[in-house]
Amino acid sequence: DGEALRLNKADGSAGSWSILNPLLKSEKRPAGALLGSVSDRYYSLGHPTWVKPLLKYAEMSNIKANVASWGEGAKCRVDIDVTQASQIRSGAANRMKAKGQGQYLNTDSLLKATEGLDGLYKFGFTINNSLDGRGSFNTNGAALRVYCQNLAVSGGIKTALNLRHTKGVMSDIDWDQFGLDLVNATAELNEWLVNTELLSWVPMDLQLMDRLMSSMHRNNLFTAPRIIKEKDTDKIKQVNRGHLDLAVSQGWKNPTLDYVRVESEKRNTAYHALQCFTGALTHKPIVTDDKRQLKGSVLGFDSFDNRLKKVNGAFMGILGHSLNEARSHAGVGRLSLEDKGWVMDYIKDNPHVLPFSNEELYTEVNGISSL
Repeated sequence: DGEALRLNKADGSAGSWSILNPLLKSEKRPAGALLGSVSDRYYSLGHPTWVKPLLKYAEMSNIKANVASWGEGAKCRVDIDVTQASQIRSGAANRMKAKGQGQYLNTDSLLKATEGLDGLYKFGFTINNSLDGRGSFNTNGAALRVYCQNLAVSGGIKTALNLRHTKGVMSDIDWDQFGLDLVNATAELNEWLVNTELLSWVPMDLQLMDRLMSSMHRNNLFTAPRIIKEKDTDKIKQVNRGHLDLAVSQGWKNPTLDYVRVESEKRNTAYHALQCFTGALTHKPIVTDDKRQLKGSVLGFDSFDNRLKKVNGAFMGILGHSLNEARSHAGVGRLSLEDKGWVMDYIKDNPHVLPFSNEELYTEVNGISSL
């Protein structure tokens, strides 16, 4: 009937609360900008509460840190670059020694591989918070490959936090200690980058790339081509492929493209495939399909990070499945860097160890003559 009703809880207390940014109040919005509506279980973590201790620790440790906020203050992120933080990286190395062997490599090989990261990446952490009731407080590892400026984002760093805004969960966090723990999580970040490099141990050919494209499409990383048929004969007249589809395919066929730039010894591997995806998402290169010229869509922070995390999750799954199969076949525990040759030979001879090897060919499913 058009009437507005106020719904309270059984005890008469309010069931919904509005979060406002009073700094943006105006004549039309006297209470400020409306950021979101939440229940009484919601714990409102103001951005200064967690940003200030992080910046304080970063300044004390001579670490680069940048703050960005958007959505009228609803969202905030801090990016911390630990690439040149010698004290932190030294501490991370000691932590890795104390920990011992890595996820796939033995202790000596893990430490040697970590040293080999110097000059290959700029890396650090991205910490996100939201005050709109629709997001968690979370931390991601992030890396920029120096050679081609491709970005990569890992999932949550276990050493840090991924918390929902609920009372009793976030209200007792020691934010000064969090700043210390987060930066010290560099050891975990280093191992993630070592594992990224290990993707070059996983050989792939054109047919496997074709099947990988089907797997990535099934995981909603890009849309399928739009097929145009003749009205009378139902014969395929034209196949319009999307931007990411084309950019990834062209990067696989031409690894010297600026947004891929894979060294010769890493071409035709899962590492090469990863750079095709991260490069296409990071740089949004202009690609052509017959007479069409396509540009990638500009993504917001959240969408961009989520897509990169999805890509990273897929490729870390490929790495884990293939290396674990190789280790099981050889009856060995952790690998050494000297094992690369036989591991590559085993995976090449047994492509079924790749989790996407049974996918249908992307080209056949979508009526494409070739990638």
